[in-house]
Amino acid sequence: KKILEKNIVEDYLFKSQIRKEEKPYSLDIGCATGRYPLWLSENGFFACGYDIDESAIKICQARSEGKENIHIENKNILEHDPESEKYTLITCMMGTFNHILISEQEKFVHWIYDSLKPGGIYIFSSWNIECPYTSYLQFYTREDRENIQKNTQKVDNIERLLKDCGF
Repeated sequence: KKILEKNIVEDYLFKSQIRKEEKPYSLDIGCATGRYPLWLSENGFFACGYDIDESAIKICQARSEGKENIHIENKNILEHDPESEKYTLITCMMGTFNHILISEQEKFVHWIYDSLKPGGIYIFSSWNIECPYTSYLQFYTREDRENIQKNTQKVDNIERLLKDCGF
């Protein structure tokens, strides 16, 4: 899944106009140990990464130490105002979206929409609740898996949520 997601992001970026901006800003929400911020900073972005897991942030900060064009922060975006039209690209991968309570997903998507520059891109992945073959990452506890399942919506509902928020 990690390779597939990265290939999708990479393919999209190299075909888009984003790379022609002088210094595009990116944000990876749920950056964990920093795969996307590190990769994007190496590919011409000023890359930011936010995560609410302090231990993951420490790993990400250690991996990014001494690198330019990267900012890593322990931050929950739902506790902050949007960063008005700052980002050219926002990613939220590996099903991070499904960790957001359904009751807060609209606020989450509005934050993202308001933080993107006009014409900016939001790329995310979600677990597919309708897929009988979905298996969650092994490091999740049973409680984590149950919460993720509760917060996973059908594709039609996610599409409607995105449209209602301006996408």
